[in-house]
Amino acid sequence: MQNLADGRVLLEVEGAAREINGLVEIMQKKMEGYIYNIDRKADCWSLRFSGFVIRWAVPLQQLWSSLIL
Repeated sequence: MQNLADGRVLLEVEGAAREINGLVEIMQKKMEGYIYNIDRKADCWSLRFSGFVIRWAVPLQQLWSSLIL
């Protein structure tokens, strides 16, 4: 996830389509009023990611609790 200079947010995820769709649905519900458009691009990047790095974020507990239904 990366905040872009123009105010958009770039999110790259990898996984089964069903899981990705579920993640997007949860984020749309939790961020209602903040998300105005979603552009999706599906690529075949099998095993492209093996981990993740947080460059800047709210406290992890706050982030996860905000995404849980």
